[in-house]
Amino acid sequence: MVNKGIVLEKLKNKYVVLTPEGVFKTIYLSDKAEIGQEISWSEANEKRIFSWKSYVALATVAVTLIVFAVGFIDFGVGGISKAVAYVGYDLNPSIEMSINQKGKVLTAEGLNEKGRKIVDSVSLLNKQIDKAVVSITDKAIDFGYLNDDENLILISMTDLTKKEKESTKVEERITKSVQKVAKKNNINIDIETIRVREEDRNNAKSQGLSAGKLAVTKLVEDRGISISKEELEQKGIVKTLNEKGVSLKEIIKEIKENSKEKEELEEQNNRKFKQEQESKKEDKKANRDENKNKQKNNKKNKNEKKNWLNNKDKQQNKQNSNKKNNKWLMQS
Repeated sequence: MVNKGIVLEKLKNKYVVLTPEGVFKTIYLSDKAEIGQEISWSEANEKRIFSWKSYVALATVAVTLIVFAVGFIDFGVGGISKAVAYVGYDLNPSIEMSINQKGKVLTAEGLNEKGRKIVDSVSLLNKQIDKAVVSITDKAIDFGYLNDDENLILISMTDLTKKEKESTKVEERITKSVQKVAKKNNINIDIETIRVREEDRNNAKSQGLSAGKLAVTKLVEDRGISISKEELEQKGIVKTLNEKGVSLKEIIKEIKENSKEKEELEEQNNRKFKQEQESKKEDKKANRDENKNKQKNNKKNKNEKKNWLNNKDKQQNKQNSNKKNNKWLMQS
């Protein structure tokens, strides 16, 4: 079973994390993780905090948690906010952020060297996602990552709640915010947004790529054109595709079309599943009603039989009584 939580403290070769259920755990990981980062692990990597030594760590974590609560974690009736979506940002810097239901950034991670440089130089945690994207874009301009040759920003959205309207709102806010940056800096910026399924995003994460880069790479490789991770790391997605004679905009258009077809197919399957479930419910109800009628009829038949037997006994008793009376009269 795969678990998730936010890193609150580093302890040598292990990390103290807090799960969405509010449970503190000590996790042993070989991969490096940063405070505030959302990580995944299996049960084999974890150890619950219960020993007396752990209570000391727990006290430290509690203090850390208060700081984090002020800084970027929202507490409420449901406890700690958990990620409801992942937003990928690809230019050449590659960055992934997780956001909560209020659209605030919970975690931010640079997925390549340029991405890490930007994440280390700006404050993203607890910002609204559109404001965070503005900060990243401003810094990309400052560092010279965004220019006339590389001016297409690819935003990939992985919605864990599958709320179509909310995802669309987030995409629109991000697009408008980037357009304002372009106008302010008098620079031409193209921005494209795509939707990426959770399993595809997790697959990209395991390969050290952004969800957007993997989606583009898969489609390009389906055309028989190979792309290495090193190329994407060094040149970025736009330059890499340009050198191979591939239009990123065409690829994105195809991704959107494929995504729409998948969504429509998934919706059809969901409708079919619901109809089947409703049909099963109706069949169960019909069977229950039939069984009830059978039980009712059986009870009725039993009562009728019982009444018939009682009447028969009464008639027999009456006949016997009459015989006795006749016999007595004859003897008299």
